[in-house]
Amino acid sequence: MTMTAVEPAIVDALQRCSDCAQSVMAVLRRERALLDERDAEGLTALMPEKLEALSALEKAEQQRAEAAKALGYPAGPEGMQRLLKDHEQPELEAAWRALTDQLRTLQTTNEANGRLIHRSLEQTSEVLAILTGGGAGTPATYGSDGIQGSRVTAGQGGVGRSITRA
Repeated sequence: MTMTAVEPAIVDALQRCSDCAQSVMAVLRRERALLDERDAEGLTALMPEKLEALSALEKAEQQRAEAAKALGYPAGPEGMQRLLKDHEQPELEAAWRALTDQLRTLQTTNEANGRLIHRSLEQTSEVLAILTGGGAGTPATYGSDGIQGSRVTAGQGGVGRSITRA
């Protein structure tokens, strides 16, 4: 195949990848907002949309890889670099550069969301450990008698610090 016959296919595939990357970014931004709001139901509802957007991006990337292979180039980034070097096409180079920039931004945003999720899970685990008296060291829970570390009901005594008396 000649470059002129396949170039539109590659440019179109790069545009589809870019459009899909924009869709993924929109989902990641909504995910971030839901994480900031600690909206577990909203995050659960967003998951199918995120998976669909990622699947569409993957499909568009496969189409781009097939277009590159049709020209005899490897599917990955190294193949695109060779293609760009062999065929000086400013429009193609600009589209590829824009896409790789978008994908780096997606990765950074997704990793930031992942860190927020991890931090939230750690905090939730810590709160649960405190509430249930689990974890290392001295228990930080209070019994019904208002005494820290007590599992004794009111009126039965116990060792600890009294925080309130009704």
